[in-house]
Amino acid sequence: MGVLTRFLLVTVLLPCVLGQAQAECFGAGSVAGAAIGAFLGALLLVAAAYYVRKLYWKSRKGK
Repeated sequence: MGVLTRFLLVTVLLPCVLGQAQAECFGAGSVAGAAIGAFLGALLLVAAAYYVRKLYWKSRKGK
C-alpha cells in the first residue's frame, strides 16, 4: 500500500470509527455556528483568490 493510500484511509476511516461513539444530536446553535463558519470561510477563500488573481494580473501587465 502506498503512503498516499494509507494517509487517505487514516483521514477518512478514523473519524468514522471514532464518530460511532457519539450518538448525540447537534443543537441549533451548533448548526448555526457551522453554517456561519462555512460562509465566512468561503468568503475568506474568495477574497484570497481575488487577491492572488489581482497580483498575478498586475505582474503580467508589466511584461
